[in-house]
Amino acid sequence: MKREDQREFGELGSTAVIAVEPHVEPPGSRSGKSVLMDKAYQDFCTRRGTGEILDPDEYCAQYPSLKSSLHRLIEAHLFLEENPFLIAEPAPSRWPEASEGFMGFHLVQELGRGTFARVFLAKEHRLGDRLAVIKIAQHGGAEARIMGRIDHPNVVPVLSVQEDVNTGMTVVCMPYLGDATLCDVLDNIDAKVVAEYPASTILDSITEAASAGQMETQAQPRLAARVLRRGSYVDGIRFIGAQLADALAHIHARGIFHRDLKPSNVLMSPEGVPMLLDFNLSADVMLTTTRIGGTFPYMPPEQLQPLVEQGCFDPSSLEGRSDLFSLGVILYQLLTGSHPFGPLPLKSASQDLCRRLLDRQRHGAVHVSDLNPQVDRAFGDVIQRCLAFAPDDRPTSAAEVVRVLRQGLTPLGRARRWVARHSRTVLLAGLLLAALGGSAAVVAYHRPSFGERQMQTAFVHYKEGRYQEALDLFSTALSTDAKNASTWFARARTHQQLGASNSEHYRLAIDDYLKADELAGSAVEKGRNLAAIGYCHSLLGEDKLAMASYEDAIKVAYVSAEVHNNLAFSQMVRHQKYEQVPLNLQQALRLDPGLLAAYHNRALFALEKARWTAGYLDGKKDPRSINQDQDASAATLHQLREEIVQHLNAGMADIEMALKLARPTAELHYDAACIYGCAAARLDAKWTDRALEQLAAAVKQGIHRKLAEEAFFHSLRNDPRFQALLATPPAAEPMPATQRVVDPIRNFPG
Repeated sequence: MKREDQREFGELGSTAVIAVEPHVEPPGSRSGKSVLMDKAYQDFCTRRGTGEILDPDEYCAQYPSLKSSLHRLIEAHLFLEENPFLIAEPAPSRWPEASEGFMGFHLVQELGRGTFARVFLAKEHRLGDRLAVIKIAQHGGAEARIMGRIDHPNVVPVLSVQEDVNTGMTVVCMPYLGDATLCDVLDNIDAKVVAEYPASTILDSITEAASAGQMETQAQPRLAARVLRRGSYVDGIRFIGAQLADALAHIHARGIFHRDLKPSNVLMSPEGVPMLLDFNLSADVMLTTTRIGGTFPYMPPEQLQPLVEQGCFDPSSLEGRSDLFSLGVILYQLLTGSHPFGPLPLKSASQDLCRRLLDRQRHGAVHVSDLNPQVDRAFGDVIQRCLAFAPDDRPTSAAEVVRVLRQGLTPLGRARRWVARHSRTVLLAGLLLAALGGSAAVVAYHRPSFGERQMQTAFVHYKEGRYQEALDLFSTALSTDAKNASTWFARARTHQQLGASNSEHYRLAIDDYLKADELAGSAVEKGRNLAAIGYCHSLLGEDKLAMASYEDAIKVAYVSAEVHNNLAFSQMVRHQKYEQVPLNLQQALRLDPGLLAAYHNRALFALEKARWTAGYLDGKKDPRSINQDQDASAATLHQLREEIVQHLNAGMADIEMALKLARPTAELHYDAACIYGCAAARLDAKWTDRALEQLAAAVKQGIHRKLAEEAFFHSLRNDPRFQALLATPPAAEPMPATQRVVDPIRNFPG
């Protein structure tokens, strides 16, 4: 990602503050372009530091290949230069540096920096020196907690989070996925000829950025979507816009708002998949603190107005439609090569910049179709609505934007646009056929069929969480076409969602998945259906049936972290194929090193192995003998003790990883307390404090105090703290569940 400062407004008491964070480069190496930008920026700072008078706009014009990135970096520099009193707090006395080790990582090279954070390409020792990108920040846990709640293919995932209690520094670990952002696409756009571009221009920009780097991603190469390889440039941008809008719909449904959406916050994978980055300024309804900020050219009016009027800011005024405004600016730029509200001179004071931009936003933008005639009216109209000055005039939700953009990518949508662009040719062809006596119509405009319209509306309801309405419409669609595997699968997914309140829906989901499997046209579809059937059986507690479904899914090569984790869970519950449990969990974590459920399951499996081994040790029996009543030798007893140590150490390591990956539930705290209680009894009394700490957290979050009477805690019974826990009244709320089986279908609707 391009190194770029971003403004971050918040509140410290009643005083506005600003913190400069690095714009986190997308997981990848520093390209030659990034090095050039560093040199250009350093030159700018040095020359201004010596008193030289520089015109910022003229200076940026000397670097046309950096026109987007350098402009924003200098914009942030000038803002801080103008407002030095807004720096919130002093930076740490010393940051980690490249080539050093830090909290289990070897820092390979620095990718970006700011006042309160550094971003590095790093190797993670615990996972075979896997390449990753880590963001080291002061008190960065809030961003990690937000990202930890998001599981979407168009959002860069968080693999792990660690916090150093001594320094207050947080390490957020993300996968290493490439070196390109939408900035690279923007920097390669020529406004004069953008209408003539093919979609492959997007892939070319990504490839150019990747080839300038020195590292390669470790992800398996995949083929880019057909529309990016062979489609038009407009359809390529439509495809990217639909995915970004889908990611926004996903986070908005969870009460999360990005609030700093811009090209450099969109990583582009080698296959052209856009992925949202950097949730440092995001709002989350589950968190009490809110940071206000963004980047001037992409701020909606409701974000700029308080800066211009210097009035009181209401954080609740920024919601999903604020993100849609920023998305509209990005799409407009990508389609025209220019900003919808025109260029802003850097030499203006920040207050003047805000005032000018706000005034232009109020007057509106030229319709995108007027600047790029290849943009059809429907696509242009949804962009214009996103750019509306009043939030109420914008699309009601990101899901609405997704629906419009995806409709334009269907074969019928593309055909309609072709006819619209070639209407004269179609008319002449029609006249010619008529002259020749032809009686067939050349082109017929058809509305989507009744079933298709039901499906489209059903998907909207599904994404909005209105599952009963979606179920009714999917059922209506099936009444018109009962041989559509996709509709059976969609209805099965809807039944599955409703199963949380009525388990009978899980059985109905299984029936629909089986019907979809009968009609499936590929091994991938069959494997997906089998994995989903296994998951429903797991939710019903039918682990024997679940095991069979998961194993069948793997046989047809439907391999995923979730399937291997869920299979291991069922094997543990049924005590069948026990020797395969650690192998399946290891495979799950190889496929997804951030899968919390797999760490949790592996920790409990280690605890079970430790208890099983301890049982033989206490009975002084040899578990390896044919006659298990045979007394163990001294050597065997020593070996059993060593095995207990190994199992408990492994269990503690895995449960700690599970605790760090997400906000722990009462059950997760309780399981951690059991592991540490066993360690305190079997290994060292030093683990007593950790066991009591986790048990207290579990009781506080809803675990019933009677569970503290488990055998795991016998060694703690005389501790006054344990006695106090037993006297704690039960929590009013029921104990939250921990997700030890995971939905194997990550992206639906896709």
